[in-house]
Amino acid sequence: MSGITAAAQRAGRAGRGLLPTGQLLTPEVWARRHQGIVWLLWAHAAGIAVFAAIRGYGLAHAATESSLVVVFALAATHPALGRRARASAAVLGLITASAVIVHLSGGVVEAHFHFFVMIGVITLYQDWLPFGLALGYVVVHHAVLGALTPAQVFNHPAAERAPFKWALIHGGFVLAASVAYLVNWRLSERQAVEISRLVSRLEGLARTDPLTGCRTGGSGRRNFPGSWSGPGGWAPDCAWP
Repeated sequence: MSGITAAAQRAGRAGRGLLPTGQLLTPEVWARRHQGIVWLLWAHAAGIAVFAAIRGYGLAHAATESSLVVVFALAATHPALGRRARASAAVLGLITASAVIVHLSGGVVEAHFHFFVMIGVITLYQDWLPFGLALGYVVVHHAVLGALTPAQVFNHPAAERAPFKWALIHGGFVLAASVAYLVNWRLSERQAVEISRLVSRLEGLARTDPLTGCRTGGSGRRNFPGSWSGPGGWAPDCAWP
């Protein structure tokens, strides 16, 4: 039994090593990405209202559908909320936009492609919480609404007769796409870590005399034992020959 437990633990550690860590973005990078995603969210709010009008829905219906996205857009920009809360609001807004577009289209298969695009956008946050919320939303949307109002989610008889089956099929494809996004996310994290290590190494080499291996100050001069080297600080291990 202990052998099985140890094997399971090794497999778990190996599996975690294949998955991205998450939350490695610097505040500056996260802020830029979040701002772009929020702009995309506002564009969806306006686009949904126009799409509803084109599809022949009344102004009240169009405003109602658009307001669902507006609520999340406002939450995503609220300064009192933390980083993950704002990211989660933006993610829920984007997936809600996908659900509304599917509804307004009458369940057209091509409208479901919007979910795949939004999942890709959501991975820009490189955070497990928003990513998990998005996947859960898609599954619940297809399963629950597919069972209650299948004609609003699917537009072919086979799916309307067996909504749970087709919800699983759609969920499987979303999961497959998510695996591809996760691989790209993990590779991006590894590349960022390697670049950070390389920069640290180059900075260390820049502060080292290539002839003696002693640390140098900002001017490139070797340090006397215990002498102040300016920005480089003290270097008690470096001495003049």
